[in-house]
Formats: sequence, C-alpha cells, structure tokens
Amino acid sequence: MNEVARNEEIMKKGGAVLAQAEKMEIATTSGYVMAGGFVSGLRSLKKEIEATFEEVVAATHRAHKEAIKARDTHLDPVEKAIAIIKKKLGGFLENAEAALELSAKNGKMDEPLPKLPGISFRKGWTFRIVDAAKIPRAYLCPDEKVLRDYANAMGKNAKVSGVEFIRTTTLAISETE
Repeated sequence: MNEVARNEEIMKKGGAVLAQAEKMEIATTSGYVMAGGFVSGLRSLKKEIEATFEEVVAATHRAHKEAIKARDTHLDPVEKAIAIIKKKLGGFLENAEAALELSAKNGKMDEPLPKLPGISFRKGWTFRIVDAAKIPRAYLCPDEKVLRDYANAMGKNAKVSGVEFIRTTTLAISETE
C-alpha cells in the first residue's frame, strides 16, 4: 500500500473511533468490559499511527533542531549586544533624568534627551525579598507539588490546616500483547 492510501486509511479509522467513543455508553458491566476491549484496540491503532509517521517526524525534528541551532548561533551575539546596549541606555537615561531634576530645582532648564527612533522606555517597579518571614500571607503561594507529594505519601492520613485531601482515580492502560 502506498503512503497516501495508508494515510487516508488511518484518517478514516481515526474518525470512526472518535464517533464510536462518543456514542459508547458505559452503564453496565458488559459495557464496561466492552469499553476496556475498545480501549485496547485503540492502543493498537495508536501504535500503527505512530509507526506510520515516526520516520518523517524524527527527520523533521532533527532538521528543526539543526535550523534552530544554526539560527541561535547567529542570534546569540546580536541578542547579547542588544542587552548590553539596553542596560547602558537605561543607566544613562536614569542619570540624565536625575541631572534634569537637579537642574530644574536649581532654576536651570537643561535640554531633555532626544527621542530615539524605535526605542521607548517604561517606568516600573520591582522588588527583592529582604526577610521572607515578614511577608504577609496574602503574598504567599502554596507549593502544590509539595502538597500533592505529601498527599500521595500519606494517603487518607494526610492532614494540613486549610487543605482538603481528596482521593482520585486515574485510568492507566498497560501494554498487553
């Protein structure tokens, strides 16, 4: 079978299984067992689709990685140069604005800096933490990964004030031949 025909066959199968999955109702034990068999068949179809496209995806991925590497090799010095100049321009602007304010206080009117084409500056604020213990609760975020790991380790015995631990069930499909 040629590649085009194979792709068309796989596309038909994919569309058909989606419609089947949407129509399937699991309300009885026999429906439950049938759905389990259907999922196993889907795993086989998934493997077939992956095998069909594996070579072209791998080759495209390699080409993509090589193109990005070549692009980044050329872009890296340009981006570093831009960062250096931006930092220097920002520092000069800060000093120039401070000088303008000082001269205005002394009754002098110095010439403002000229506008640079395509370049603008934004004023903003940032922070640095000097004592984490003094940060108000409203500015703290729970570490969800730590809570999830704790829940998995402790199970029904997990207890943390302000947190409800909930049992979940996740479907896992093993490789069976």
